[in-house]
Amino acid sequence: MLPHQIRPEHLAEAMGLSVNMLWSFARNMDACFKPRRMQWDGKKHRPIDPLYKPPKRLLKKLHRFLQNHHLCHPAAHGGVRRRSTFTSAQIHVGSRNVWTRDVTDCYPSISQAAMFSQLRKLKFQHDTALVLSMLFTYRDGVPQGSPISGDALNIFFWPLDQLLASMAGSLKLRYGRNADDFVWSGSNRENGDKLAARLESEIELLGLKINEKKKRANGLQTSSDERLVHGISVSKPSGTAISRLQSKKALALGEKYVAACRSVTADSLEAVAVKRAQLAGWMYYCRQAHIGPARTIRQLLEAGDRHVLKKLRAIGLSSQKNKWWIIDYRPRRNKPSRNEPKRLANAWRTRLARMSHKNVVATGL
Repeated sequence: MLPHQIRPEHLAEAMGLSVNMLWSFARNMDACFKPRRMQWDGKKHRPIDPLYKPPKRLLKKLHRFLQNHHLCHPAAHGGVRRRSTFTSAQIHVGSRNVWTRDVTDCYPSISQAAMFSQLRKLKFQHDTALVLSMLFTYRDGVPQGSPISGDALNIFFWPLDQLLASMAGSLKLRYGRNADDFVWSGSNRENGDKLAARLESEIELLGLKINEKKKRANGLQTSSDERLVHGISVSKPSGTAISRLQSKKALALGEKYVAACRSVTADSLEAVAVKRAQLAGWMYYCRQAHIGPARTIRQLLEAGDRHVLKKLRAIGLSSQKNKWWIIDYRPRRNKPSRNEPKRLANAWRTRLARMSHKNVVATGL
């Protein structure tokens, strides 16, 4: 379904609402959000606007509708089904020069009026553009925490993606975008700089600002550097690779995990489980690249698990399928939530207390 074909009736049907209820829901979006909180993303604190459960369920249905109808440019990768930072980086593998630009505070800088204007540029009908702009924004910005925030950003940048992708093709460059990160690559420095100038002028026209700090640090990466796209190395023609810095960080965590497993106790078991979850996250991340330390990380995970299981068996404890680290707080039908590290740690302390009591009794006799 093309933008000009979408009516409020289609959105209401997708969300399981009547048209009147859709408009009422859109006009009262402010009441759908919990108080804003700051959340650390590994680099900085970001403002997150969490939704209450009922409106979140409705917006998830709208998200599925938008995804099913592919309402974004083919160059968009963030917030798109079956796409990721790795598919975005794959476009630029082996390129001699890589240019990147990042928008400062992108989500909160997109007003409802600006969103409506972009929707109209895409030929959405007036009523459809109005209700979508109301659903997409909160406090006159795109909320981070909404199921449709990624869709909102992709639709907002759709006209710009079309312009830049067309220009990149004529200049023999490769172009892609992941959320608010714009990336293009090629062998001709002059052509890349032309695209950079056009992008910066268009971003300014949208009322947004380029992140000058990131531009100075990584605005242009040449063949003399390790070229990184979204933190992923694209220097090798054979495919995407985990960067040297990330590989070093992941392997260092793996060594710490194995050392912690060797000396694990009842009091440290839960902390070791947290460390294992972090290391497993690194393994799943590294698996997405063509080149990386995923296999080595898996070996470190298995080595640490063997040490923990050996200690548990020594005191007569066991875990279901030897998965001592499982934590699942989501209760399923007829099944309570599961926290294996906590259960095993408590059982371990109980066993030690019993053994200590027996020793005291034996000594007294």
